[in-house]
Amino acid sequence: MRGVQFAGRFGMYGDPATLELCKSIRNQFSQLPPERLWNEWYKWAGQSRFPSKGLQFLADSGWLENFPELAALRHTPQDPEWHPEGNVWNHTNHCCDSLVGELDRISATSQEDRAVWMFAVLLHDIGKPDTTERTMRKGLERIVSPGHDRIGAKIADLFLERLKAPNLLRTRVYPLVSEHMIHLQTITNRAVRRLAKRLEPESIPSLCLIMASDAMGRPPLEPDIPKFIEQLRIKAAELEVLTKAPIPFLRGNDLIEMGLPSGKEIGTLLNQAYELQIEGELEDRSQALQWARQCISPR
Repeated sequence: MRGVQFAGRFGMYGDPATLELCKSIRNQFSQLPPERLWNEWYKWAGQSRFPSKGLQFLADSGWLENFPELAALRHTPQDPEWHPEGNVWNHTNHCCDSLVGELDRISATSQEDRAVWMFAVLLHDIGKPDTTERTMRKGLERIVSPGHDRIGAKIADLFLERLKAPNLLRTRVYPLVSEHMIHLQTITNRAVRRLAKRLEPESIPSLCLIMASDAMGRPPLEPDIPKFIEQLRIKAAELEVLTKAPIPFLRGNDLIEMGLPSGKEIGTLLNQAYELQIEGELEDRSQALQWARQCISPR
């Protein structure tokens, strides 16, 4: 695994003798402390300039088979019209390299942030082996992977848990994998507010990084979602949810001051108010307070 992170960080490739040695000790994988594995993976994710070189070393050394979720990507086809680069493993390699290019345009990113985003890209299509199927559409056989985003988020989390990744990193990666196909939906105020909430503790700019890297990982095709990303950013900024979920207009203390006793009912009303806020039916704090008074007044 040290060879993986060295190859990813410095663009080196293993000597044939080194690769053969790695293959010969592949079965010793189970003897490695999980913490050691995590440290090497974390360096690959947080410091790589050539992440696909590291993944290539992982495959050529035979150690990819020790990570069956990733190994399955090599045997998962994609529709050649949408993915001329080939199988999901090829696509993932291209996407990881594309993320480095995206990050070069961002200043002052921490190793932790880079690791989160790299793991999200590495695992964004991890659900495809379990969901890929052939189907007929408009008289043509197509390869599709319905629901791979949501299923993949669960698989990604289990993968990171097995690597002993910190809980905070896992909670950041999960929504980025789960929501990376959001570009297939229509941008509305309600949809963007809900997206910002589902992404917590991550943000819309982070998701845009993942989607852009995904779109650029299909050579020789040009990225097809820059317009969506721009529109999403603009709408999120307008709604003040670009970097955080909507802040609730109504608070528990507001309801207590209105005479409602502490208890489950406060939580119920707060949830109802927040849902109306997300839907756009409560546009500001004053409307939320008025709504709460109307709910409480008949008591």
